[in-house]
Amino acid sequence: MSPYKFVSCVVVSLAIATTGVAVWADGLSNGDAKIIPVQMTSEPNSFLGLKLGVPILSSISNQCTWTSEDFCVNIDPPDRDDPGLGSATVKNGPDLGFFYTVFIDTVDSKISKLTLINLDAYELLRNAVIAKYGQPTKIKKGSFIADANGASYEADQLIWVGRNVSMVLYQNSGELGKNNFVIKYLPLENVREAREAAAGAKTSNEAASKM
Repeated sequence: MSPYKFVSCVVVSLAIATTGVAVWADGLSNGDAKIIPVQMTSEPNSFLGLKLGVPILSSISNQCTWTSEDFCVNIDPPDRDDPGLGSATVKNGPDLGFFYTVFIDTVDSKISKLTLINLDAYELLRNAVIAKYGQPTKIKKGSFIADANGASYEADQLIWVGRNVSMVLYQNSGELGKNNFVIKYLPLENVREAREAAAGAKTSNEAASKM
């Protein structure tokens, strides 16, 4: 059993919180590390044993119960506007040396996106990701303004770009100390985003017709 406690919750937004503002600049300034080629040479097809683009239960068949101590998945109810769009939470994942939770987005039950959320261990997470996947293909340097007094902190985005997979590591994502590592399987995630947009437009139009 992993020594880290995982808490189930719904998939969260990566939007910037109202308590802070993040500002990014494309590229690297003088003195920063050189940006390497624009596309990954080797794209991952899985993360923590979760295979991208395949049915979720073929990657992790053990569904969570109240007493689960092994690696398991808690599948959320389907999306109200598009039942083919789903989400899930992974619990009791491998011990990576820091606390984390993992959320899954699915399209027709197939994994389209994985989001790992970590608190207060950015350097450990960054070093592990780079050790696994190599240097990012692009870096956005940024700052996170945390309070009304103007205190600012680094809020970089490390980006890996591939033909079928994209990955982004967000530092101080929306709030101080919160770091997100997002892996998208683009053939499915592009479908998901289009269907979410269509469902949102339909909901807006239905609301407008009742006004």
